[in-house]
Amino acid sequence: MYRVAVFDDDRRQAEALAELIARMPLGAPVDLELFTNLDALAAFIADEGEPDICFMDIRAPLPGSDAPAAAGIQAVSRLFPAGSHTQVIYVTGFPEYCVPVYETRHTYLLLKPVRPDQLQAAMACAVANLKAGERDYLALSVGTSVLRVPVQKIVYVENMRRKVAVHTTDGELEAYAKLSDLAEQLPGCFVRTHKSYLVNYRFIRRFSGEQVILENGQALPLSRRRAAKVRRPPPASPSAPTLRKGCALWKESAGDTGDYDGPGGLHAVLCDLVLLCLAHTSGKAPRFVRGTYGCLLLSI
Repeated sequence: MYRVAVFDDDRRQAEALAELIARMPLGAPVDLELFTNLDALAAFIADEGEPDICFMDIRAPLPGSDAPAAAGIQAVSRLFPAGSHTQVIYVTGFPEYCVPVYETRHTYLLLKPVRPDQLQAAMACAVANLKAGERDYLALSVGTSVLRVPVQKIVYVENMRRKVAVHTTDGELEAYAKLSDLAEQLPGCFVRTHKSYLVNYRFIRRFSGEQVILENGQALPLSRRRAAKVRRPPPASPSAPTLRKGCALWKESAGDTGDYDGPGGLHAVLCDLVLLCLAHTSGKAPRFVRGTYGCLLLSI
């Protein structure tokens, strides 16, 4: 479900935009909230958390004033600071605000009257950004709220019967969740060291007997049944610079000058492509014999 907030100081325009949004095919239900007052929107965010998408009318009176101003831009800067997951879509009937909006983070700018095709394009961008961000955050039910925790900050997760304790670099959170469910949601760098522990491999310093020693010196249990699997680092694709360096070393060891214009040049290019693919998929340097007309792979 996508939580969508619509702000416009004109109630009729807010309702008209909400009707268009409700007809958009997003592939998931939409929970719409309408606001004609910025203070009400701020109170909603304080109580219910940030919406996934916020349609923000730019020209509206500042709080405590009746004079029209670019209150929407100021509100976005205040309500959705850096790090916010909310996708802001500005809406305005005044083209002169097309430049000032870039003072804030936003996804799209729509001009009134809003056309359905433009609205669909804006929503598609917002949804794509939200889906991309889901891989970087873990949603946790903490009390009556849902918190989005950056995955890279999670050190380990501990099972506590009906709850889990999520230990991060910023502190500890208790949430209602199953460890097995979180194991499916988190990336491959998280390993089950014990039936009650899920650990981020990036924070493991070493293994000692039946213990996992973290970078901060903390020791966590390591079950015998899981030890062999846990001691193997999770697979990771090498970076582009690593691949370039590796291919250069392999070509040098094969006596390759990098000249693809001579005899067998096409075969040499194909050979390098094969080696690049093998390096990317296996993370290992293949052993090969390279000749004028190609290469013979010995092992990986």
